[in-house]
Amino acid sequence: MGWGGVGWGRSGAAYGPRVDGGLWACVSCRWHGGSVAASGDATIAAMECRPIIAWHLVWCAYGFWLPNDPRGSWSTEVQAEHLRPFGEATKVSVKRSLAANKHDHGLRLRAKSSLKREPVRLTAVQARAVGTSIGVFAGDHGLVLRAMAVMPDHVHLIVDALPGMTGRGMIVLLKSAATRGMNDAGVHPYRVELGDRVPTPWARGGWDRFLHTESEVAGAVRCVETNPERSGLPRQAWRCLRSAFTRSV
Repeated sequence: MGWGGVGWGRSGAAYGPRVDGGLWACVSCRWHGGSVAASGDATIAAMECRPIIAWHLVWCAYGFWLPNDPRGSWSTEVQAEHLRPFGEATKVSVKRSLAANKHDHGLRLRAKSSLKREPVRLTAVQARAVGTSIGVFAGDHGLVLRAMAVMPDHVHLIVDALPGMTGRGMIVLLKSAATRGMNDAGVHPYRVELGDRVPTPWARGGWDRFLHTESEVAGAVRCVETNPERSGLPRQAWRCLRSAFTRSV
């Protein structure tokens, strides 16, 4: 089945619950790794703590975006020894896509050729298993999904934020759910190739952006919804999504 046949629908910063049930995020914590309280600056605390109402979560399939990609990456180190000859992590702080950046194309391809296994490219069947399992997980755990795009080599989600949980922590849980979904459907990318010792189909980590206002959520939802079309794929329409924004802020 081709992609047209699919029925579609960073930070780990410290933050805590607000009295009205929302979440607060500290920009200083997010960018500098410390706490506002530790800075001793009450003015900064008053200005920079903003409520979080949702996350934009992104994670990549194995081999899609390497930590030392010459276009830049959101990684702080290169953990895999076989990738270190191709340079240190190319950490950037921008929030926009880096895909169109000018770069050393040959260096990027040589680094990818050193990977221990083939990069994952999800088929339509595999992508359906990923999205369906994420929807089931959300239903079982009370998550509100606003938008989702399961691309051949990465996943985008807009999720209402939850007290006591970080975006990074949510990515870990959702990755696991997606992998279980492919295993249950018998379509794990590496199962046939590697037998019972099946490595994860996902790259390490992920990216989480805080969304503070309904307008930010609406913009992120539009970005995710149009992501497949920008790659020449049909728009996705997942049944597990909620179109109305219901969290009290």
